[in-house]
Amino acid sequence: MVMGLLPLVLLTLSATAGAAGGPCARRPAALVVVTPGMGRSAFDPLVEALRSAGFDAWTAEFPPGAPLPEEGADHEAGAWIRAALGAIRRDDRRGILVGHGPGATLALLAAPGAAEAVVALGPLLGPPDTEVARYLATLPVGAGSVDLAAPLAWHGHDVASLLLGEPMPPLGPLSAPLARTWQRWILEGPPLDPAAVTCPVWIAAGARDRLAPVETVRGPAGRLPDATFVRFGRLRFDRRDPGSGALLRERAVLRVMTRWLRRTLGLGAL
Repeated sequence: MVMGLLPLVLLTLSATAGAAGGPCARRPAALVVVTPGMGRSAFDPLVEALRSAGFDAWTAEFPPGAPLPEEGADHEAGAWIRAALGAIRRDDRRGILVGHGPGATLALLAAPGAAEAVVALGPLLGPPDTEVARYLATLPVGAGSVDLAAPLAWHGHDVASLLLGEPMPPLGPLSAPLARTWQRWILEGPPLDPAAVTCPVWIAAGARDRLAPVETVRGPAGRLPDATFVRFGRLRFDRRDPGSGALLRERAVLRVMTRWLRRTLGLGAL
């Protein structure tokens, strides 16, 4: 199935770094997995931070119309990510995976044997024990795709705003198999084997993240063999308590992330 998806993947891969001659083979390659259902522009600050830190940053979007099995859509998507990372590492340069929310969880599922390091911003690692999340997880999902931009209210509040925070990242279509996968993750947690993720992992949690609350991320993160967990918010003297979407653009998050990446890969300080 992955070989059938790879042409679709490569069509949506976009190099976002490199001079006129194209990405430099001596720079590590960073594959930024655009969270399915979110717009690519939400990841622009993250991509720019990686470029400034000396990485060739690529974004990859999962086409909402790509054929996915009803069972095992998460593992299929992980295989797709491994194929995409391999496509930008053909010159044997070092490669890392970067993701946010459910996309970060997919990056962790894809990491074994493929990535030298993973950055996971607000990953779904355990069931978020909140009423709004459980409400979202029990909504019926039809065939085709789900439009995440469509208004959805819970007790008079917009569900997307509650879970992602303000300002809202752009949202769009999400394939139905992945939508049902997200629902299972919300209720049961993802099928992630912590022992399999042996590469270094940097995990950021936002103090106001309602999609991946701190308490549902900290414990599972501690079961990864080589993980660095950072809780961002006023308790560490940050300017604000970030929600899920803010993790993609908060300067404090991006600064600590890039320093960790350069140190972990032995690249030294900028």
